[in-house]
Amino acid sequence: MILTVTLNPAIDRSYGIDHFKSGDRYRIFDVTESIGGKGINVGKVLHQLGHQVITTGFYGGYNGQRIISYLEQENLPNRFIKIESESRNFCVINDIATNKETILNEAGPKISKDEIEHFLSVYKELIANKECKWVVIAGSVPQDVPESIYFDMVSLAKAAGKQVVVDGKPPYINNALVAKPHLIKPNKREFMDLCSMKEWNLDKALEMGAYLINRYQVKILLSLGDQGAIYMDQDVTLRVEFDSIKVVNTIGSGDAMVAGYLTGVMEGLDIKQVLRKATSFSLSNALQKEIGCINELQIKQLEKQIRIHKL
Repeated sequence: MILTVTLNPAIDRSYGIDHFKSGDRYRIFDVTESIGGKGINVGKVLHQLGHQVITTGFYGGYNGQRIISYLEQENLPNRFIKIESESRNFCVINDIATNKETILNEAGPKISKDEIEHFLSVYKELIANKECKWVVIAGSVPQDVPESIYFDMVSLAKAAGKQVVVDGKPPYINNALVAKPHLIKPNKREFMDLCSMKEWNLDKALEMGAYLINRYQVKILLSLGDQGAIYMDQDVTLRVEFDSIKVVNTIGSGDAMVAGYLTGVMEGLDIKQVLRKATSFSLSNALQKEIGCINELQIKQLEKQIRIHKL
């Protein structure tokens, strides 16, 4: 069983607009709505493939009830904690003409100390389950939650004998590293912030990756958007590249990559095969309108377009 944690779930709404321009008025006919948040997206893909998944986090208000209703409708088990404040909205404006995305990302609800304590008690109960082998902690953190929350969750999961994957932003991912998770999955911007890099430099990124691996005994899967990905561990550094595709939506592609990585690892594949699967999942998500969704018929064809070599 895989436990996914989404502290700050959202109603995800995507608008397709031709030649979007700030200050203009638009009547929108191309609208896609889904339930999201990184951990939920990972769980959706894994559940789609038949893996046993349970997901947790916070939910509140009308939006929160819609999130729970969706999970129940999809038969995706959850132990979300009800809060007083309203769960957030997440909006993406896809410019059809330029293929550029504008993201409007609400900060999320305020969480009380009692609500945090309730969540952690449920979290401890979930990781105590012997069937739970992996924990995925992913996404943003709502307001008033302490910066130590990712560290606390990783530490508790590791003490319970679980493998932990973390996909989050600084400072939460920085604190999570201290607890030594199995893998972190930052994107380029998150990795630059994590390593205090003011501009992208591949050699510097590899140097910083090696430092993090040596210090925290962690594996790193660094997603680079249309430039592919880099995988680093104590034994090997691999570059992943692929043929260009006509992207429909990039949101959730990193989450699909995490789901693909876990699927490959659980199938006992070697690391190149794992990365091929992870990348094909990511590309498939980018070809769908719905966030956190893959087309299983596309996967084999997409895998053929992926190239992996040592750095």
